[in-house]
Amino acid sequence: MTNPVESQIVEEIDLNDVPNILTTSPYNLTLYQVGDDSDWIIEQASSKRNWMSANNDHAYRCLPLTMANQAGWIIRLPFSMTAIWNGNQNRDTVRFELDDPLNKYWMVPSNLFGNGIITFNLPWLFRAERKGVNLLVRGCPNFLKTNATPLEGLVEIDWVPFTFTMNWKIQDWNRPVQFTKGDPIGFIQPMCVDIIEATQLQVKHPRENPSLLAEYTKWNRMRKLLNNDPMRPRSEWQKFYHDGPKDKSIKHRTKIILKKVIDTIARRPAKVESGPQITYDVHNNIISFKD
Repeated sequence: MTNPVESQIVEEIDLNDVPNILTTSPYNLTLYQVGDDSDWIIEQASSKRNWMSANNDHAYRCLPLTMANQAGWIIRLPFSMTAIWNGNQNRDTVRFELDDPLNKYWMVPSNLFGNGIITFNLPWLFRAERKGVNLLVRGCPNFLKTNATPLEGLVEIDWVPFTFTMNWKIQDWNRPVQFTKGDPIGFIQPMCVDIIEATQLQVKHPRENPSLLAEYTKWNRMRKLLNNDPMRPRSEWQKFYHDGPKDKSIKHRTKIILKKVIDTIARRPAKVESGPQITYDVHNNIISFKD
């Protein structure tokens, strides 16, 4: 039988037509299930973040912030765990304690690359239908995790026949990092590198664009007056960016509507492969295994 990954037809992208292609025709990104994904979640990202909601929703006034929150799909961890690094740069120097050491996910986290890096092995092989559209794999935007920073990678999923991992760098050794079931450990965004490479940055004086300079000067004067009044009411917020351009032919978004993940796999009850029982004593820095 022909492997669907190997036989998949990959379409070419005309750089001059990229904006039209991505907005007028479906763009399929396929996740081939190569591991047990029965409890994993991959879903459209929400604009909400716990720390933003805890701040009287003040942070939601920043539209670029909430738009970034929504601009991709979240990968959520199917279990809870604690990780602690002993400070050594070698491999296998991060110890893991899973909420259920006998569960089927005991091989998901690893310290494959050393350097205090947590590696999560994902259960999917990602494949694009068109050439030139890669996948930016990163941490969830504006999601905070104490003592760990997500690493980012750009993957050419228009040709690779293998998987990639999601990685987090622990910052302080002998300081536990807590991951809770449902935490967003990864965030994926399709990206066209051709557009980035074709972009030419230019530095100009604003006098070369008189109409833009006039608009900026007006906005800047009003912003200074507003910021100098600490008692200004909510009704006086400028909302210039939120309201969008005067030219209504320019597309302006205040939210991003992503398509749901379509799952066509007829699933069977997953076979649980028990690993060793792993326990970790944080206070005494002792890790133990029991078959």
